[in-house]
Amino acid sequence: MRSSPRPLRLAPIVLLPLSAAVGCFDFTLVGEPGGEGAPTASLVLSATAGQAPLELVLDASASLPFKEGDALQFDFDFDGDGTFEIERSDDAIADHSYSSAGSFAPLVRVRGSDGRYDVADAALEVSAQNPPRTADVDVDSDHDGRITGADEAVEDESEAAFFGNVDDDNGDGERDRDDNVLDDDDDDTFPIVVRQVRELGASQVFVQVSPAIAATRTRLWLDGAILTDASSDRAQVQGAGAADVELRLESLTGRTSDWDGRVEITVTVEDGGDVVSSDTVHLRAAPVLFPDNLQAPRQLFVMDIPDGEDSNQALVGAFRDSLPEGVDLYELNADDYFYDRWVQDSWEVGTQLVPDGDGGQREMITAMQTERSYGGQGLDAFVPGEWISQGRGFYYPGGDETAHNYGGNLETSPPTASDPFGRMLFGGGTQALSGARNVDSMNENQVSFLNAQELQGPAIELSSEWLEVGHIDEILQFIPDLSPDEGGHAFKIAIASPRLARDVLVGLRENGQGGATVFAGRRRSFSVDEVLDDEEFNALNELAQARIEGVQVKLKATLHLSDDDFRPVPVFFEDQGDGLVAAFNPGVQNLVTMGTRLFAPDPEGPVVNGEDAWQAATLASLADTDLDVVFVDVFQSYHELLGEAHCGTNVERAPYATAWWTVEK
Repeated sequence: MRSSPRPLRLAPIVLLPLSAAVGCFDFTLVGEPGGEGAPTASLVLSATAGQAPLELVLDASASLPFKEGDALQFDFDFDGDGTFEIERSDDAIADHSYSSAGSFAPLVRVRGSDGRYDVADAALEVSAQNPPRTADVDVDSDHDGRITGADEAVEDESEAAFFGNVDDDNGDGERDRDDNVLDDDDDDTFPIVVRQVRELGASQVFVQVSPAIAATRTRLWLDGAILTDASSDRAQVQGAGAADVELRLESLTGRTSDWDGRVEITVTVEDGGDVVSSDTVHLRAAPVLFPDNLQAPRQLFVMDIPDGEDSNQALVGAFRDSLPEGVDLYELNADDYFYDRWVQDSWEVGTQLVPDGDGGQREMITAMQTERSYGGQGLDAFVPGEWISQGRGFYYPGGDETAHNYGGNLETSPPTASDPFGRMLFGGGTQALSGARNVDSMNENQVSFLNAQELQGPAIELSSEWLEVGHIDEILQFIPDLSPDEGGHAFKIAIASPRLARDVLVGLRENGQGGATVFAGRRRSFSVDEVLDDEEFNALNELAQARIEGVQVKLKATLHLSDDDFRPVPVFFEDQGDGLVAAFNPGVQNLVTMGTRLFAPDPEGPVVNGEDAWQAATLASLADTDLDVVFVDVFQSYHELLGEAHCGTNVERAPYATAWWTVEK
């Protein structure tokens, strides 16, 4: 707090219809306020507290007529003493300046065309001016998206929110943080108001950014010029003796492994090097939050590969025909990106959120660019080239390259009681399926970046190093449960199950269908009997089942789940050499969730009596989720290239409705 005491600020606005007439109402009014047939009055103040002189806006525009279309008139009493300074106004909004300190109850009287009326009031505290030479700085400490007198009451224990300026507002193809230009209309910088210092005289006003690392990650701007940055964390604030001065805070990064995103702004009044008074406010960078599959989809990314035996038109066509209403389909041009179809892998789409002035949240869609290279011509160029734009930016943690860095190896669990924004999950480990040592995991730069966001961490590592590609979407995928049991989670986990795949085939053989064909019509195919009689194949899948069950045990322990939260889907694995395996049949769990619809790889199981047995087993396993499952052919377009539907797509989703600044972690 500042060195000079100030009167306590009041709580947020309270709107109270008055139960009896207030002041001297004129004879044209009919009945009692709020009586039968009267309109409904509403009054919202632009601030509930502030320092004189306080410029205030009184807004009655949310008032409602009793009859639709009835014209309303508005009377305003600025101090609540019964005298209406404005009467019979057609304008629902009025301005007033409060020049002296005191407690006020401004009110509005709203009357309909027949004279019936209603009254609403609000509470207002106006404090006296600061004593001479008093430092005073304000930010949006109460998270209402505005800087008002109400922020003063919570500035010691609350942190205003800001996000990293990593989008491209001016369309120059570079992140705005790389420009040395400030756009005054840029919503990506955040106001800091240094209040006027009365009777400043020969004294001076200074601003200081701390801790030291925060000064290297942020810039303060004044009138389009840089005031503080990495070269200087302290500067004089010119003009603060004549009027309030607005500074703009620009953040070059958000939370990182070496910076928790916290900033302190201290304003001092100094005389000959001595501090006369000071005031400090606190701010914190928004985390990048990654939505889970239960969040509403807004845009689906897929590469359009129209020709050739590896054409993906079955998948793209399914999206064109069956995406839920309101979801945009973004089709990437294959020629632009060297036919790099693995759209999931080069970036992970998240979001930064700060309060807006309407009680909601303002968003910057923010991707994490993964450490991935595709010969310098692939989708690693998409986010920093084609995608970045106004309101869309990215961070790039960098680090050593491995396939375990890719987006297919990174998932977000849906929220639970213990993790209100879910948890980040990634794959890695030290042991191949054969037992041979195989150390591989996501690089530390990316893991540290994820953990630095805090609210979805610490990220959980699951065993995936036994897979040829090494991604956890080869094992599992979170899907909605549209009709969960009472007290249960709103999601299930579709998880690959060699055991289920085998049980289905065993059931067919027992029913005399051992000759039915797996992968009928493909370059290679097998009878049910051939699959079941391959001892090495079955032994390998027993090992894979055990490894998957180990993953399931870890998820149950860390996310507080039960066996009922998992839904097995039929997926076999086959040897790729060196103790590593990949899906034998298209991995059903490597699916795309679009609201209540799943686009699942067609497992291409044996067809008996017109029914694919593995499809039927999948539908039976997922039946209680009430989801619509669309099976899609990905056999040559993705599966034979060691991927599936999820690997070939990316999704932008709506952010969480819960405000991160209200959640402790």
